[in-house]
Amino acid sequence: MPALQSPIPWVGSKRRLRDEIIPIIPEHLCYVEPFSGSAAVYFGKDPSKVEVLNDVNDLLINMFEQVRSNSEAFYERLWWLLASRKLYLTAVDQLRFNADKLTDLDRAVLYYFVIKNAFGSMFAKGFGFSRCQPPRSAITHDTLIALKERLSNTFIENLSFERCIKNYDSPATIFYCDPPYTSSDGTKEYQHVFSPELHENLRTVLSKIKGKFILSYDDTPQVRDLYRSFDIRTTREITYTVSQKRKTKHELIIKNF
Repeated sequence: MPALQSPIPWVGSKRRLRDEIIPIIPEHLCYVEPFSGSAAVYFGKDPSKVEVLNDVNDLLINMFEQVRSNSEAFYERLWWLLASRKLYLTAVDQLRFNADKLTDLDRAVLYYFVIKNAFGSMFAKGFGFSRCQPPRSAITHDTLIALKERLSNTFIENLSFERCIKNYDSPATIFYCDPPYTSSDGTKEYQHVFSPELHENLRTVLSKIKGKFILSYDDTPQVRDLYRSFDIRTTREITYTVSQKRKTKHELIIKNF
């Protein structure tokens, strides 16, 4: 199966670093992403015998589930939604205040619509517009079918990272972890807060697993100290652009093998 691009254009997605991550994935039976996010690495790698995408973001996980099980209806509904600030704000309000009254399909379509039309693709952080570029195009039918096929043999979970790692840990498992940055308080780039205690808990959990892990992180003194007993390497520099502001940085890749 050819490599795919993630349908979610998040800033910080590993789509630009996956060519450094995928080649170091060791032989395994089970591949798990406890923090799937956009799942850029998953969509770029060859399928494994057992694969797991997990995230605490229930809107994201529901969207993956609907792409897999209800792709035609998802595409049909999304096709009619134009890049409109009014529609965007209405969709945000529905997801924030009336999500429990929506069908799974409604939530999936509205969530994808919001992400595709949001500033920096960050949920509810403002309507994204440009004087120089047209709106981001809706997903094509061919792309959606390819994503559906890729997801067809994957376990999709909505668990804490602790529970996910415990459930799928084995000597034949590789965990690729892409947690929130330590330099963020979890309220700007992410929909869920990831406290300093959770960063420490992740290190504790990973230090006790039977399987192997690859971990991508921002390069901070906290991360280097937490994982000082593991293999740490620096990635090449990547340039990100949000609202015409360019930022160049590198990240860390940490592993226990």
